[in-house]
Amino acid sequence: MSQHPTTLLALLKRPRDEQRLLDAMTYHLPLGQASYVHGTTEIAFYVGGWHPQSPCCVRYHATIVDAVITTRAAYIVDEPNHPRATDRYLVLTVSDLTTCDPLIASERWRRISLHRINTEALHRTPELGQIQRTARRMPPSTDTWEW
Repeated sequence: MSQHPTTLLALLKRPRDEQRLLDAMTYHLPLGQASYVHGTTEIAFYVGGWHPQSPCCVRYHATIVDAVITTRAAYIVDEPNHPRATDRYLVLTVSDLTTCDPLIASERWRRISLHRINTEALHRTPELGQIQRTARRMPPSTDTWEW
């Protein structure tokens, strides 16, 4: 592992993504973006302006405990005819899901895809823009991905 633990910063796009996280303790991302998970053991979730209680903030964080590759249709069974139903996805299983205290607010809505961020920086940063600027400067991981 690297000297500085990293956390994956991910987006919950819609309320049903948040509900899936809360109910099944899972999060999915296209297999082409799996390299972002490499070397991380924690994940934090940004919710956009749709969230009724805390819009535009990093709301949750959790520990990544497992990862499996599956098709979108096998993971999201209620959308068998989705245009990307046959695409392969990495499904992360998480544990210890907690609400951030305090929430990491954003001065404005941000377009988040996936970022890797220094875990210590995440926990001490008061505003999401600072996290994004730090994430852009992080070198790519060369760690071995082991579960």
